[in-house]
Amino acid sequence: MALCLISAALVLSAPASANAQQPIENPTEAAKPTMRQQAGRDAKKAAHEADEAIGRALKAAEAAANEASKQATETARRLASDAEAAAKRAEEKVIAANKAAQAEGNAIAQNAEGAASQAVAATKEATQKAKKAADAALKTDVAATKKAASDAKEAVKRAAEAVANATRAANQAAKETWEKDAGKDNESGKN
Repeated sequence: MALCLISAALVLSAPASANAQQPIENPTEAAKPTMRQQAGRDAKKAAHEADEAIGRALKAAEAAANEASKQATETARRLASDAEAAAKRAEEKVIAANKAAQAEGNAIAQNAEGAASQAVAATKEATQKAKKAADAALKTDVAATKKAASDAKEAVKRAAEAVANATRAANQAAKETWEKDAGKDNESGKN
């Protein structure tokens, strides 16, 4: 008898537990980001990656300026080049996020794009100066290497500031433009 009651209880509770799991799936569907939100998240992530890359390049440039060795200047050149590539990827992602959000006239989104472009230019200059330092180190001209490494360090510092500005602008654009729900904007007449 007790066995029958347990079996009956299990049979009766089975449909309830199956129904209880249905609502769990629906919030997951609703939580999926829109294309513009995902593009904004990708842009924000790429900007943070560029910020991390320029931080590594700055440490290497400082070491190269202090040591003026072939190895230190080559490391600084390589990391500056990596930071430049990361800044370019961030710029591409910002442009894609602006396109996905249809943010052509949005000042915040355009500021993020302009800041990303400036970061690319600054990291490109830093890479060129770091290459000059690495080339000078190959010629074993210590004075020229120190001067070139110092110039590269200053260029990387400027690039770090430009990348930081681009990261801040991307964060703001993500918050104010890219990650907003387009449907809510349209309902309120903001778009």
